[in-house]
Amino acid sequence: MSDRPVPSPRQLAYQALEVGMFCHFGPNTFADQEWGEGDDDPAIFDPSDLDPDQWAKTAADARMKYLVVTTKHHDGLCLWPTDTTDYSIASSPCDDDMIELTAQACRDHGLKLGLYCSPWDRHEPCYDDAPAYDRHYAAQWSELLTRYGEVGYVWLDGAGSAGHVYDWELIIGTFREHAPEACIYSMGE
Repeated sequence: MSDRPVPSPRQLAYQALEVGMFCHFGPNTFADQEWGEGDDDPAIFDPSDLDPDQWAKTAADARMKYLVVTTKHHDGLCLWPTDTTDYSIASSPCDDDMIELTAQACRDHGLKLGLYCSPWDRHEPCYDDAPAYDRHYAAQWSELLTRYGEVGYVWLDGAGSAGHVYDWELIIGTFREHAPEACIYSMGE
C-alpha cells in the first residue's frame, strides 16, 4: 500500500472536467492596473456592454466545462450587491448583479459555476483585525454560496496576504456548509 495522497471523489470529479475558463473582470479592467489599492471610486466600474452570456457561450463553444468569475479582487470592490459593505457594485453606475448574470449564463450554457473571492481586501477597514475580518469574509462567501444556485468550484488565493493568518476552519467550514460538493482551490490549510 502506498503512502501517497489519493484524490477524493470531489477532486476526481473536478479533474474529469478537464478544462474551464477563468474570467477576471472588475474595476481593475477600467483602471488599467493589476491590483487596485482599495481606494478607487466604485463609479469606475461602469461597463457599457456587460455580457456574461458571451463569456459562457465562448467557454461552452470551446468545450470548456466550467467558468470561474471574479466576485472580488484584492481592491475589495464586491461585484454583487452585498450586505457586508457599501464598497460594491450597488455603489457603482452598473445596475446589474454581475454574479447573477454570470450564474444564469452558466446554467444556460451547461457550465459549472466557479467563484473567486480574494481573501485579501485592501479596502475593508477591519482587515487588520483578523478575527473580525475572517467573519466578514465568511459572511461574503455565505452570500455568494446561497444567492446564485449551485457552485461547483470555489477559488481563492493568498496573494498579498503576508502576515494575515486566516481562520481557515471558519472559511472552509462556510464552503462546506453552503456548497458541500464544491471543489476548493485554496492556498489555505
